[in-house]
Amino acid sequence: MSSAGFRRRSGRRPRAKKRLDKTKNRKYRPSEKQKPDPTAARANKRLASRFFQLKTGHCLTGQYLVWTTRRPDASCWWCQYKIQTRQHLFKNCPQWKSQQKTLWTTVLEETRNLPAQPGARTAPRSRSCSPTSGAARRFSISSLQ
Repeated sequence: MSSAGFRRRSGRRPRAKKRLDKTKNRKYRPSEKQKPDPTAARANKRLASRFFQLKTGHCLTGQYLVWTTRRPDASCWWCQYKIQTRQHLFKNCPQWKSQQKTLWTTVLEETRNLPAQPGARTAPRSRSCSPTSGAARRFSISSLQ
């Protein structure tokens, strides 16, 4: 008889259930401050997965694959640049120039009329400039195809 069957028949409850009973929290509930990005939440699973991989740095870039020991070097497989990072792909890689131009033109248009933040050195960070903006989604979709 397996240990799980023995526990069921003996009436002993697993430890995890005891912890749940103590907290009286039957489900995981994120804090009120944690709000998922509504655009990513509405996207299909494949696109949302790519977005969160890009956001957390776990996307398939040379830098990440070297870190996971799945590649011997971090060079860009599109242009042979010495290190392939998210910044390289979104800003510098010659293979993606047309998509980059579309992305940054759209970001500029969407953020042009935003009020400047006092004391800020860079452009203001807003939802329209976030990676879930339409331009970034289109860039992600074109890279999936």
